[in-house]
Amino acid sequence: MRVEIQAVGSALDSVEVGPDESLLIGRDPQLDGMPSTLQGSELAVGQTEASPASSRTFALRRSPSVSANHLHVQRHGDTVHVTDLGSRNGSWLKLPARSRVELRTPERLSIRLALSATHDGGTAAPENADFSGPDDYAQGVTRSVEQWLRRIELPARVIAVDRGFNDDTRSMGRLALATDEDLLLVPQQTIEADWLDAVAHLERYAAEQNRLYLAQQDLRDAGLVIASEAMRKTVARVVGAAAAGAKTLLLLGPSGSGKEGLARCFHLNSGRAGAFIAKNCSVLNHELARSELFGAERGSFTGSIQRIVGAIEAAHEGTIFLDEIGELPATVQPMLLRFLDHGEFDRLGHRGAPAKADVRVVGATNKDIRSAAMNGEFRTDLWFRLSAHVVRVPGLTERFEDIAAYLQERSLPGGRSIYEALSANALELLREHPWQGNFRELRNLADRLSSDSPRARIDADVCRFALEEGALHPTRKATSLRAPTGTSVATPEDWAKLAELAALAFSEDHDQALPGTWDEVKQYVESYLKPLLLARLSGVDELGPREKVDLRTVAERLRADRGTASKQVERYFDRFVEQLKTNR
Repeated sequence: MRVEIQAVGSALDSVEVGPDESLLIGRDPQLDGMPSTLQGSELAVGQTEASPASSRTFALRRSPSVSANHLHVQRHGDTVHVTDLGSRNGSWLKLPARSRVELRTPERLSIRLALSATHDGGTAAPENADFSGPDDYAQGVTRSVEQWLRRIELPARVIAVDRGFNDDTRSMGRLALATDEDLLLVPQQTIEADWLDAVAHLERYAAEQNRLYLAQQDLRDAGLVIASEAMRKTVARVVGAAAAGAKTLLLLGPSGSGKEGLARCFHLNSGRAGAFIAKNCSVLNHELARSELFGAERGSFTGSIQRIVGAIEAAHEGTIFLDEIGELPATVQPMLLRFLDHGEFDRLGHRGAPAKADVRVVGATNKDIRSAAMNGEFRTDLWFRLSAHVVRVPGLTERFEDIAAYLQERSLPGGRSIYEALSANALELLREHPWQGNFRELRNLADRLSSDSPRARIDADVCRFALEEGALHPTRKATSLRAPTGTSVATPEDWAKLAELAALAFSEDHDQALPGTWDEVKQYVESYLKPLLLARLSGVDELGPREKVDLRTVAERLRADRGTASKQVERYFDRFVEQLKTNR
């Protein structure tokens, strides 16, 4: 067997290793300097005294990055054992096809020593996965991992399997998901140091995605709808702040948008053992606010017959949620600031040393608290203390996908969902509605529609009447949706034409006639065929410039997620507009 050896700054060396022979490789290899478990080669491979291995050394003196005793290669029977001896800079095998680390004796074995990685895991992490729940979580993470591996030029297959799957795919990495599934990482080229770096990076990424998935599931179980990209990004920011150990979080958004649910999400993901305590600052006057937040000693005010434990003390090692924090009385604001700065507070009527508590503080308001601070209506120093982590919570006007998802879960008396019964113009009416009451208003609308007599279709007039029963202002007349005027894609000829255009683009980009592997088929469908189908089905191909495309209308017309619509529209304009002009 010939062993080829190369190190940084060295030419390729090679040496023959005979049957039952071992080779110690290094900068200045010494057989008596090997670990005791490898001294006497029979201990390494289970040999007996009757068949001792012959040991030799091989020096790479021109390579200072190679350890003195770097690597041990031992041939015994029809196997080869390769052992890194704790070297400083690593050893990397160029594996023969279909070989594992314990190798069947190859004709040639290539080893590289002390080679640094060519990739650092990429300058950017994989994007957060796009998923709606447990059914498509693994697929969403798979897509993000595949895209990232392509971006850093590490070709690999990513396979989602059930937990406990007996891996016979020769994968070189396994990512555990929160849905009792695993992702197998199967490299499509010889692995090097950068592959192991990438796997470690992806293991951290999978852990982050699992936190996001579990956080979203907790919020869904609590009744919060998270179908829109805007809300998924909001949850990701809250979970990220909690994981980073943020001591304060400020949630800014309209009433009814889900701020308390997000505050609970922050608490659950902060790893805190203490309680979650919620207080509404808008119902607290000066004395009540001070005693409710910081506590009070017995007899500290008229009628106080026992000691009051304040919310901050009760939330020790946990989280306090101060809803409508913009309404906190001005006289109590400096007390909260002192607590945030020093972790100290005084109970009402207490004399002596201040008490201490370890509490995370989440504030929420629907006011423009920044302007309030600038106008002297809120302490500027408290604003700066609270605003270390600010997350804007979008209202329903920015979350039509959440409206649609909620209505898909609400049924009419006949069993059909409200969403399925709504006409296109009724859906457009809901999309243009201001939703000043956010989810409270949406729940009321669903109650009114579902209590009606069963109907096959809910048109715009019926929907407008139900909206106006609970709206503060008259609803706008729904904008009529433009039906696509181009060629329908209902006939086989139309589908064939689009498939032909997609195949032509794939061929031009990959310098091959057709996809040749399953991964290439998936890429052809996702990156070439889907953009053309979406553009034709939605009428985007007739709108002209990209600026004229309303993604919300496209997503609603096709009943697709807005993130999916946005991705495919971008692909269509980036790759196919000029090609379609040429073919028309």
